[in-house]
Amino acid sequence: MITPQQIFDATNGGLDVIRYYYPAADEKKFFRMRDERTPSSKLKKFGDVWKCTDFGDDGQARNAIDICMREENLTFSQAVYTLAGRYGVADNSVHEANKPEIRQRPAEGDEKPGDFTYEPKEFTERELKVIGPRVKSETCKEYDYRSLASYSITKIDEKTGELKTTTIRSADTYPIFLRECHWTDEKSKREAIHSGHGLTTSPIHFRAMLPEALRPRRTVLLALQKEI
Repeated sequence: MITPQQIFDATNGGLDVIRYYYPAADEKKFFRMRDERTPSSKLKKFGDVWKCTDFGDDGQARNAIDICMREENLTFSQAVYTLAGRYGVADNSVHEANKPEIRQRPAEGDEKPGDFTYEPKEFTERELKVIGPRVKSETCKEYDYRSLASYSITKIDEKTGELKTTTIRSADTYPIFLRECHWTDEKSKREAIHSGHGLTTSPIHFRAMLPEALRPRRTVLLALQKEI
């Protein structure tokens, strides 16, 4: 995972990014961060990080990542990876880190081919930030989205012919979300589709069939169906 410090280290404490958006940014005089008659923004260094404050707006000191989020309407993660690509910051750990825990065992008891079960859990703050900047747990519940600790699928192993159950468990860097949609078919049978999404913090953008606020950046699970 690319860290904010890596971005600051590669951009002169964020100064290069700030001047990319605001070429007139100066530590000694006011400049404009928006369309205004009188310049009201000031540049100042806080420790090793440069920040801009617009005293004519909200007066909040913003660093390079904050400014990228604001100017390009991005989430925090999107801004970090946008700047990483722009300034050549490499992420050598993402492909190793963004993996779930996968376990397989012989099917037990009344488990049969096609069985699908899942273990829900509460959304974490990290997961909500990955989905979007303004998404809350209540938003996810409204659209029948759930955060999963794990899900399991039972099927016949094509190589051995044995009936096995595979469990995929989420991780901090690999959250798993599930959406459940219900309907009644022409025979008045109630059915459901479970659509799962495994999200990573990689800069891969995926436009899923979700409400705008809930669109993830990467989907890795297949749509699953079962009778209820």
